[in-house]
Amino acid sequence: MIEAWFPTLIYKTNLGPLINNEELYKKALELKKGNPGHKWDSGVYNSLDAVDIRNDPYIKELVTVAKAHAHQFMTEIRGKKYNTIECRDCWINVYEKGDYQEIHTHANSHLSLVYYVKVPPNSGQIIFSNPTYLTESMPIDDNGSVRYTPEESDILIFKSSLAHRVSRSQSDQLRVSVALNFLLR
Repeated sequence: MIEAWFPTLIYKTNLGPLINNEELYKKALELKKGNPGHKWDSGVYNSLDAVDIRNDPYIKELVTVAKAHAHQFMTEIRGKKYNTIECRDCWINVYEKGDYQEIHTHANSHLSLVYYVKVPPNSGQIIFSNPTYLTESMPIDDNGSVRYTPEESDILIFKSSLAHRVSRSQSDQLRVSVALNFLLR
């Protein structure tokens, strides 16, 4: 008999007008113009390790809201609140046409969150790999993946160890997201 013993839980909601996406979009363009950003093989720009954006007023607002949702997620799945949910790091991603993100995890954190600032049509999906799909040494294919097409103001929260990637953007418009990593104490 085969049973599913290890489901993967992902928290999803839409923040609507709660966060000022226009200001976050401006911040993303400003960062992309003025900072070299993290170098990925895929060419996507992100501000990881280039600049600490946690003290920006609009990012602080997002971090506060994100922490509340992380608390809710952990309370629902664990039945308890954590004393502290600390934002370990966060960064802005800017995808141009042709950009994508390689498969990766977020080391040294417990929870990760993606907030979608601007999502034009055909600008890519986030793809989560099934952590229990037979073996990690097997080639990655869609049999062990779940694809999600985000909308503006969506947030997704997931275990930082969950492997994920972003498919290639086919849009002529920029796609912008903010990623956050949290430590639970």
